[in-house]
Amino acid sequence: MRILITMMMAAAGLSMPLTATAQWNTDDTPRCVVDASGQSENYARASQARRTADGRTWLYWMTWGRKQIGDNSYTAVRTYVQLLDADGCAVFDEPILVNDHATPMWWSDHKLCVASDGSAIVTVADSRCDEPSLEAGGKPSGFQAAIYKIDQEGNFLWGLDGITYPQFTGTPTTDAYVVGDDTYFIFKTSDTKYIQRISADGDEAWAEPRLWESESLNMQIIPSADDDLLLFDDGPDGARVHRLNRDLEEVWASASGEKGFVAMLEGSCIDDWLHANRIDLAMEETLDFDRTIGDVLQWAETDGHTLVIVTADHSTGALTLQDGNIAEGRIGVEFGNESHNGLAVPFFVWGPGSDAFGGILENCELSNIISSFIK
Repeated sequence: MRILITMMMAAAGLSMPLTATAQWNTDDTPRCVVDASGQSENYARASQARRTADGRTWLYWMTWGRKQIGDNSYTAVRTYVQLLDADGCAVFDEPILVNDHATPMWWSDHKLCVASDGSAIVTVADSRCDEPSLEAGGKPSGFQAAIYKIDQEGNFLWGLDGITYPQFTGTPTTDAYVVGDDTYFIFKTSDTKYIQRISADGDEAWAEPRLWESESLNMQIIPSADDDLLLFDDGPDGARVHRLNRDLEEVWASASGEKGFVAMLEGSCIDDWLHANRIDLAMEETLDFDRTIGDVLQWAETDGHTLVIVTADHSTGALTLQDGNIAEGRIGVEFGNESHNGLAVPFFVWGPGSDAFGGILENCELSNIISSFIK
């Protein structure tokens, strides 16, 4: 992103406690996903879950044990999927075994995401390409990455062996992100990262996965505007964000080339007057801050490349609203103290990249997300 504006409303007195509850169903009986006859020699590990647009939930997990190949026994990682309906009941009578291949160790990196049609997209890394040599007593040479698509009927849409890249052997991490109807498959071999775009039907966009230059072990992709995508990674100077088209070509780099900036506009006197418990002067500062936000948003909308963040570093004064009179336009307020407190403060985000924010965040988490936009 070429331009980023961060706005801080220092020590906002108007804070909101946030409370969330969840209730799936009233049946408190534990739900058994892998039954006693399941093929897992050990407990499920690294379980993952993702919701579908129709209210169902995909589960994906890993177990490990031994696999007999010829006269030899090797460590093997097994991954399974199960689909739960909206009531939390298993759709498949038995969990679906995705892969059962030898591995150099008891662990395999694996990821789960949901396609636009509600199918599960799952990744895994194993030594499937070495198994012919393992029959002769050889050893796994490393990991190879694979990706599968499984629909809600349990069909393997991209083949029972998925889409694999045997020419890339190493110790990869794997990941997958859905943008529109496309899936971007990311895998790492040693210190090299690759990306492949795969259509809903399993067609690969490029004959060879694209090499991606990055210092980052982990990368993240989210949708952007106009079918573009945002890719977050780490560079030699810190966190980076790229806006790319579907062919992984830089969009922001092809713009005017002028450097962006980071600006922090602070309404610091709001904090001063809340320490003094002066609601009249604190409101004057708050309204002035609000007018500034309006001017910035108007400019940012015209610019089209600006992310605006409004937040606070803490709350001051423990301000509460008491009685009042609508006809008189009057609201009563009371202060609980003259110092900072631990009440949650809101944050508001507008502009490209705003999808990266959401939920309840620790202040350091918010800082890390903001830093990821700065090249």
